[in-house]
Amino acid sequence: MPVRSASSEAIVKNAYKPESDNSKTAKLQNFSQTHIRYMLVILLAGVALILFGNISQQTNLWIRRFIGIVIGVNEVILQVGSFMREGWREYLQLRAPCHLCFFSVLLVFLLTLFIPDNRFLWEILWYWSFPALVAILTPDAPASFSFRQLSFFVSHGLICITAFYSVFVVNLRPRFISSLLAFLIAWVMSVISYPLNLLIGGKANYFFSKSKPDVSNPLLMGEWPYYMLGMWTFGIVVFVASGLPFIFLPQVPLNY
Repeated sequence: MPVRSASSEAIVKNAYKPESDNSKTAKLQNFSQTHIRYMLVILLAGVALILFGNISQQTNLWIRRFIGIVIGVNEVILQVGSFMREGWREYLQLRAPCHLCFFSVLLVFLLTLFIPDNRFLWEILWYWSFPALVAILTPDAPASFSFRQLSFFVSHGLICITAFYSVFVVNLRPRFISSLLAFLIAWVMSVISYPLNLLIGGKANYFFSKSKPDVSNPLLMGEWPYYMLGMWTFGIVVFVASGLPFIFLPQVPLNY
């Protein structure tokens, strides 16, 4: 029994090996061959799922279930693996579910499996998918292949795929007012995250409210708190712009 337990622990540690003390020098480079491959897979998978989802009501149902199960299992493995590898203190500072993309993952999970008729939450997911798209374009993932690298693109990719699936298959027409509400909710969470980061202490930097993230992103200009102003300005512009195409489209029943 002790041998089996040690072997299981070794598997978890190897799966998360790239997240070492040298992780700051081992980030996946923007638009490297590996990065481009991931983006192409996400694009092709999104197109395929949307096409199959429009075949019939039954395929729509099964694809939504597939997305919900995959993103849920991926998140559970990521959270449990992080806790086992890093311990509760490190996990609380770096991996706890206190960031916008986790809440987007939660929305995908709930909407695809349990509450597909909630129009407002579909709208929030649509607007919150654009920060996930920015994360895909400027990944904060290990350079070497690992579960953490794969999980990063699975979760962020499925957030974006589900958002566009909601428009082209579920018949979502996001209301413009929801773009402002989506931004307001995200802004409130980012403001709350600052005292939360101070309370947790250490390396905690949820919503990047305490220090600039170590990613190559031209939108993050200046030091604290100036880059936060840039993030908020970019966020409101993107949210409003992503709602404009739907202003003149009539609302139709959701297809779920």
